[in-house]
Amino acid sequence: MFLLKHLAELNDRPDLLQDSIFSHLFDVAEIANFSPVEQDGYQSSLKYYRDMNNVVDTAREEGHQQGQRSLIFRQLTRCVGVVPDTLGDRIQALPIVKLETLAEDLLDFNGLDDLTRWLDRNE
Repeated sequence: MFLLKHLAELNDRPDLLQDSIFSHLFDVAEIANFSPVEQDGYQSSLKYYRDMNNVVDTAREEGHQQGQRSLIFRQLTRCVGVVPDTLGDRIQALPIVKLETLAEDLLDFNGLDDLTRWLDRNE
């Protein structure tokens, strides 16, 4: 209660209030005391940071998915031979959940007919 009552008067963080929860409280209080111009700058900076994080996360996810697709195509080639473009396009259009199922099921394929039947059932 002392902290909340006297927060505006404190210039430094008291030694007894060095825990992370208090550090977070002081950080929030500092941001709350920003001028309107500083608030706008802070919010813009925070938005930019979050946007960049989302871009990086999306790029990682897309790279991971492309790697999975590439691996599945290599496995299919070993199991059934060269995959025609028409079937390849259908595989490329599959959502990641279906691709994961295909990665397991392709181990039982004996030829392109098995792949075609699987795609007909799972698209």
